Amino acid sequence: MWGSANATPLLALHGWLDNAATFNRLAPLLRGFRLVAPDFPGHGLSEHLPTGMQYHFIGSVPVMVELVQQLGWKRYGILGHSMGAAIGSLIAAIQPKEVTGLFLIDSIGPMSDSAEQNVARLEQFVRRWVKEPSRATPRIFRDKDEMVQARQKVAAISAEGAHHLIERGAQKVDGGYTWRSDPRLTLPSSLRMTEEQVLAFLQKIHCPTKILWATEGLPGRLPYIKDQLEKRCQAVPQLEQQRLEGGHHLQLDTPESVAPAVQAFFDGLQN
Repeated sequence: MWGSANATPLLALHGWLDNAATFNRLAPLLRGFRLVAPDFPGHGLSEHLPTGMQYHFIGSVPVMVELVQQLGWKRYGILGHSMGAAIGSLIAAIQPKEVTGLFLIDSIGPMSDSAEQNVARLEQFVRRWVKEPSRATPRIFRDKDEMVQARQKVAAISAEGAHHLIERGAQKVDGGYTWRSDPRLTLPSSLRMTEEQVLAFLQKIHCPTKILWATEGLPGRLPYIKDQLEKRCQAVPQLEQQRLEGGHHLQLDTPESVAPAVQAFFDGLQN
């Protein structure tokens, strides 16, 4: 948590296999917020789900809404990165009276599949599930620097940014370090929304919304979804877009560029 308890409530949601530390460099640059950044289930310092239960991004929606209720927030803003942006989009759609503003970093809405693709997706998930990934032997790294290098191989992120995630996401074991995150998080999703369903949710977002796109982020790495992203943006009634130089983890790599945009957006809602 950052900021005074009586400041403007802001729920900050991290990406897949990241954790709350993704906002470590951005949050201190913001003023006037009570910023709460939880770890999603199975991520960071959060507990893993019980044996026999699966992770699905939809499941995080009621978990976050319940958290907000426990915090006593009646109205609040959402700041979401990547998967957190997807989940934040859904929350804003179903809580139009509570969510005052939605700020997204390099993503909008969840990943989708066609109805036909979902048949193959469920088959693939079940095949992987019966191998009981929770019993898989986790990779052990000799030190945290090796974990940083491993993280940089799978995602464009600075060494400093990766260190923040690893400080919260690593645990000491015999022989070195391993990830705290639940191995089941790496399973493919059992089902995805269809694009029609995603658009239906985005059309229900009535609060002011802003997206920061990274020049080396999602649209650049996945050019085949460019048209899809454009249609999603068109679906949101009150949407502003901005591009910033950098990779997918803008809030970790260039927080000094992201902070003014976040501050101005939410300050503008109160004027």
